[in-house]
Formats: sequence, C-alpha cells, structure tokens
Amino acid sequence: MLGLLIAVVCVVHVPRSITDRCLPLWRNDQRKDTPPLRLTVSFTVKKARGTKLNCRRPLAVLSNKFVLTSVVFESNCLGPQVTMTQPTPRHEGLRKKMALKSRLAAGALGEFFGTFLLCLIGLSIVAQFVLKKGSETEWIQINFGWGMAVTFCAGIVGRTSGGHLNPAISALLLSFGEINLKTFLVYVVAQLAGAIAGAAGVYGIYYDLFHDFDKGTRAIKGDFGSAGVFTTFAPEFLSPRGAFVDQFVGTGLLALFVTFIIDRRNRIPAHLHTLLFGLALTMIGTGFSANLGYPINPARDLGPRIFAFFIYGSEVFTHPYPGYWLIPVIAPFFGAVFAGWAYYAFVGWHIENEKDAYLPVGQKIVVEE
Repeated sequence: MLGLLIAVVCVVHVPRSITDRCLPLWRNDQRKDTPPLRLTVSFTVKKARGTKLNCRRPLAVLSNKFVLTSVVFESNCLGPQVTMTQPTPRHEGLRKKMALKSRLAAGALGEFFGTFLLCLIGLSIVAQFVLKKGSETEWIQINFGWGMAVTFCAGIVGRTSGGHLNPAISALLLSFGEINLKTFLVYVVAQLAGAIAGAAGVYGIYYDLFHDFDKGTRAIKGDFGSAGVFTTFAPEFLSPRGAFVDQFVGTGLLALFVTFIIDRRNRIPAHLHTLLFGLALTMIGTGFSANLGYPINPARDLGPRIFAFFIYGSEVFTHPYPGYWLIPVIAPFFGAVFAGWAYYAFVGWHIENEKDAYLPVGQKIVVEE
C-alpha cells in the first residue's frame, strides 16, 4: 500500500535526472518539449514494504504560483522521500504579532464586529422596506434577512466570543454561569458600540435614498417618517404593558430555543448552532412582529436609537411617550432569563443520560455535572 503524505509546497525544481528515471514511457523529444508545470501541493512518497510501484500515474497538482520544471510521478524512483514546503501566507505570518493575548479583549472585539455586521445588514433590509415604501422588499424578506444575518454574523465571531450579539443572550449565559459579570459588562458595551456603528454605516450607505425619501426633513412619524429604519416606536394602539409583554415573550422564545440548541444533552452538532439560531429568529419574526417589529435585542434597539438622536433629535427618546425606549431595553433581559430557566424546568433537567446498554460490554458513559 502506498503511503502518501500531503504537505504544503514552495518552489522546488525537480532534477532532470529524477524525471529521466521516472518517465520511461516517454520519448526523449517529448520529455524535452514538456512545458513547465506549476505546483501548489507537495507530497512525500514512500514505498511500503512489499509493494510494487510504477511510474505511470501523475501525482502533480497544477497552479499558477509555483514553477516545477518537470512532472512528478508516483514512484519509488523518487527515492526514499521528496518533501516540499510552502511559504507561510502573509495573514498567518502576522498572526503571532497581531493576535490579542487577552481572551476577554478578543471576545469583546468579536462582539463589536459581529453586532456591527448584524445591524449593518439587518437595518439595511429595513431601510429598503421603509425608504422604497415596500416596493422592493416584502415583510417576509425582512424576517428571512434578519435570520440569515444572525446565522452568518454569529458564525463569524463564534470562535472568539461565542457569538452572543445580544445583551439579553449574554445575560442568559451569565445566569447559567457560562460567563462572569466582568465578561457580561464588557460584552454589553461592545455590542452597544457595534450596533451604533452599524446604524451609522446604514445611514452612510443610504444617505441619498434618505434624502430622496423625505427631502431632508428627517421626520420620525408621518408620510416622511424614516426614523423607523433605525429603531422601534410603539404604535398608538399598543399600551406600555402590551409593549413589555411583547418584548418579554419574543425575547423569551429566542432564549428558549438558544438554550435548547446549546444544551449538550440534545447532541446538536456545533456547526449547526448558528443556522438554527437564524431559523429561530425567522420563525419569531413571522409571528411576533405586528406590535413592535420584534427588536428582542437591547443593543439592536438602543444602539441605533442613540445614533438616530444625532440625526432626528431628542424625540427619538420621547416618541410616542416618554420612557417607551426603556421597554425594548429592559424587557428582553427578563424574558431571556425566565425562558432559559423555564427550558430546564420543563425539559432540560429531565433528559436522561446516555444508556449504558448501547455501549460495548465493560464501558459506560460518565456525565460530569
């Protein structure tokens, strides 16, 4: 059996003497006219004991970067081994110099960047709907777009911060003991800053469209009201109690499904987590958006509201009534923590451990509590 070890390559010129021995089936004139080949993947070829090797199967991989003067074949005529190495890519070369030593700092940077992307993408979807008066975007597209934004943005930063992107989810994990108070506070500040930056990005991208829509009036309500691109405002029919319940339930459902997804006893593969997060948000949006548009994220609502203050004035904090802006900030924390623990009370604590009967004799599963 041929042992083939794949390694990464640099520029290596294979001696003509080797290729002369490796190409017995080619005529000399063919060998002479062989054009240069370019190699991207190198390898080590070893002859296994008792195995006969031949020179007829080419083993070279072509590329536009590295020049190889001849074709390399799978054969013991290459000698005991041929090893080729690849130069380190620039981004890997900078890794040791640029990598943050503090995991808290790396996590905060991830939360800032992830929340920035989330609001940049999500608010852009809303901007298309509001500023184009629904002519290019349907409501279901907003739900789907926000769901996909959560999927990809949480996935991008998941390895550094966990991909919370939501202070209510961070509070949930704090209550579980997954993170400490210091991490929670740092993450919340990073998420809020990322949301403000995302809102600023949307305003910069669609500045001309904003002007075309409202002719420079920058109103909060009415036919030319555009502040709803950035944050939420309760409609006239919705009472403060109704707004609180809406945010409590919406965020609670999100936290419930997040807790279910990350519960190790459910054995959901880690690479599916962010996709399921996004699908859960899409589902919530299709059923719980009639009142406020399901912000269910304190950073997503408060961060853009702070940015909108510099564009629309202080009315963004007083419309439709003073104190409304606190509801989508406070209610999600209560809803997330309540629903997360409700999952364990109704389901999580009652999931049985793996059965020993399914294991080979003499083995058992030990679950660390």
